[in-house]
Amino acid sequence: MVNAKNSAPRTQTVSLVSIDSYSPQEKLNAAVLRAINLCGASGLVRPGSNVLVKPNVLIPVAPSRSVTTHPAVLHAVCEWLHGLDCSITVGDSTSHIGGGIAALEAAGLAAVARGFGAKVVDFDRAGIVYVKTPNASGTLPRVGLSKLVKSADCVISLPKLKTHVLTTLTCGVKNCYGMVPGGQKQSIHALNPNATQFSNVLVDIFEAASPHLTIVDGITCMDGLGPSNGRIRNFGMIAAGRNAAAVDFVMAGITGIGLHNVQTVQECLRRKLVIPDSVNVVGNPPSPVEKFRKPIPINRLLSVFKGSPPRFIEGVIVPRPFITASKCRKCGACVRICPVKVLEMRKNPASVPVFARRNDCIHCYCCYEACQFGAVRLSRFHRA
Repeated sequence: MVNAKNSAPRTQTVSLVSIDSYSPQEKLNAAVLRAINLCGASGLVRPGSNVLVKPNVLIPVAPSRSVTTHPAVLHAVCEWLHGLDCSITVGDSTSHIGGGIAALEAAGLAAVARGFGAKVVDFDRAGIVYVKTPNASGTLPRVGLSKLVKSADCVISLPKLKTHVLTTLTCGVKNCYGMVPGGQKQSIHALNPNATQFSNVLVDIFEAASPHLTIVDGITCMDGLGPSNGRIRNFGMIAAGRNAAAVDFVMAGITGIGLHNVQTVQECLRRKLVIPDSVNVVGNPPSPVEKFRKPIPINRLLSVFKGSPPRFIEGVIVPRPFITASKCRKCGACVRICPVKVLEMRKNPASVPVFARRNDCIHCYCCYEACQFGAVRLSRFHRA
C-alpha cells in the first residue's frame, strides 16, 4: 500500500483566460498555453515525461452535450505535451455500461488522443494501487486508485465546469473521483449517503490522487440540474492551476455559486488545502459574467439536520428520482450504477426500471447523472 502525502502545492495561483469558442484550434491552443504559463506550470512537465491526462467523461455522449471535456481542449494539451516529446496516456473510469473506452470514443476524446500517438485506457482495466488517504474523513482510510495515477511522472486533470445536483459544483476536486476504478465508487456512495459525507470523501480522494495540474474546460458549461441534464450555456473561459482546491475555490466564486454552497470547497478550507489569502488570480476572466443557475441546494437544506433529517422532512425537501417511460431506452445503466440497488429491471421487456425499494434510496442521484437519454428526472412531488 502506498502512503499518500498531503501534497497540495503551496502555489495557489489560478489563471483565467477568456475565450469564447473551441475553434479555431490554434486560438484555443494559445489560450490553454497562456493559462498554463500564467499559473506557473510551464516548467512542470519535463521533456520525455510519462504524462497521464484525465478528462471529465461521465457518460458516452457527444461533446455538443457539454457533459464531457471538449476534445479541442484535450487537443491543446496533447499538442503542448507532444512538443515536449512526452509519452501521453489518456484515461478515465465511468462506471457506465460500455466502459471508459466507449465513453472516451463517444466524446471525441479517444480520436484526439490517438492522433497524438497517446494510449487510450479504461482505468477499470489498468490495475489498482491502494493509497492511504492523508486526512481520512472517516469512511475512507484508504482508496484504490488507478495504477496509472501513481506511476505517471505528471497527472493532468481536465475537468468540465458544471453544477452538480449533489455536490453543487463539479470541477477539479470532483474530477479526481474518476481516478477510482471499478465498483469502489458505488461502495463509497453507499457508505457516504449525504452530500456532506460524500463531498468530504471526495476531498480524501483528491488528496490521495494529488494531480499536478488542473486545466478547466469552462468555455461551454452546464448549470442548473447538472452534471448531465442541466442547462447548456457559454461561459467563455479556460482556467488552470497547480492546486485543484484553489481552482475550485475560484470557480465557486466566479460562477456565483458561492463558497458556502460547495462542501468540497468548505472541506478544503478546513484542511487548509487552500488558503484564501494566498490565492492569486491572474489573467482575464470572461466579461460580463452571467452567474450560473444553481442546482437545488440539497446540502444546505439538510445542513440544519447535520445530514440526517427525520424521514418525513426528507420526503418533503429532498427531490426524488423517477423514470420518464417515454424517454427510457431500457439500457439498464441506472440499475447498474445504483449504489444501494433500489432499482431493478422487470422481466417484461416493455417495462422500464422500477424503484423496488423506494424507501432505501439514498438520493445520491447516480441514476440521474448516468442516464444519457434524460429519462431519469428529479422532483419533490413525484411519488411513482
